[in-house]
Amino acid sequence: MIKMIKIKAQGLKLFHEPLEIDFYARQRVTEEDESVVPLFSYRGLNLSTHNVIAFSGLNASGKTMVLNTILMVLNLLNGNYMEFGEEILNLFEGNNPVELNILFEENHDLYCLYSVIQVLTSNGRRSLAIIDEKLYRKHLKDIKSKKEIDKVTWTEEALLYDRNSEELKVFPNMTSIMYVYHLNHPAKIDYCEDDRSDEIDEILQAENPMLPEILNYLDPSIEYLKIRNLKDARSDIRLKFVNDKNEIKLDRAEQLEFYLSSGTIKGINLLSGIFRVLENGGYVIVDEIENHFNREIVAAVIRMFMNRTWNRSGAVLLFTTHYPELLDRFERNDDIYITRHGEKGITVSPMSEELKRNDLKRSEVLRSDYLGGTAPSYDAYMNMRKKFISLADEAASNGGQK
Repeated sequence: MIKMIKIKAQGLKLFHEPLEIDFYARQRVTEEDESVVPLFSYRGLNLSTHNVIAFSGLNASGKTMVLNTILMVLNLLNGNYMEFGEEILNLFEGNNPVELNILFEENHDLYCLYSVIQVLTSNGRRSLAIIDEKLYRKHLKDIKSKKEIDKVTWTEEALLYDRNSEELKVFPNMTSIMYVYHLNHPAKIDYCEDDRSDEIDEILQAENPMLPEILNYLDPSIEYLKIRNLKDARSDIRLKFVNDKNEIKLDRAEQLEFYLSSGTIKGINLLSGIFRVLENGGYVIVDEIENHFNREIVAAVIRMFMNRTWNRSGAVLLFTTHYPELLDRFERNDDIYITRHGEKGITVSPMSEELKRNDLKRSEVLRSDYLGGTAPSYDAYMNMRKKFISLADEAASNGGQK
């Protein structure tokens, strides 16, 4: 199973510096720490990966762009056809290329996928093209410590595939050479993306053994929901609420939208994906996680990934949040990233580089703007207040308050 170790992206639109996301624990790991999973240990190298990674920052600070970059990388690693919507294409500045160095592990080997991607425009339609790409491999035993991971030299001796080689030079430029890799390594990365959909997803219509428990957790007023798929896109759907005597019978899944709230439907879709990834291993990516559930359910989801009883396959939750209080549930600082959008552009840095102490409450550190750029400006607030009072006074002098 592929495990991401590090992503380095250079040339992303609005980013002042290369974006670097570490999926492995840089800080010390103890046996009691359930927020990481041991991956490899040999002599001086003890490598563990995070089970949860959070991105916190103000509005328009680049959090969503970070998640979109990770989604693009997951598609590359799976060798998928690189056809995306504007949310991914907007990571690129004109026709300037983005250079990716992606480290991943499989079967105790460390791989580096080097990809250079560009946006091409044809007949007014924009699409991605991979203009250069190489895949390297080294044995983890050849790496002496975690400090060396960033300094590995990828030479011709370690080269597995080169897009410019005779065998691959006609390979389609919208598909990564990871497609060739997966011909011999069929296990791809399983991931669940938050699509913000409140429509009835195929997950809801398909066989879902967790559905009764998920429903009861999200909406205790529902006694049961039974779905049996029939021919001709019809279903036999039985829905009953606790305080109702009669059962509701439906023949199409879309009709459930009249009885279930959009929040419940979103929750079913997302939690179903979460449980699948928890079982199989992989990645769950959620933008603004607090917009999907109340704070207690969000905290419960985070605990699922940080608990080895729930998370036996090393699944990883990556999420953005505006609520610093969620970060108080973290035991580490190297799995929290602070995003900022300053005069020179977007920067993303691990909290462990800025906050050396673990005894400080993370929510208070961020809300107090102790680190800088993590809380709304007080001066901006006062300017907004003065402007409102001025307009209100002007309206009152021109005819009285309404």
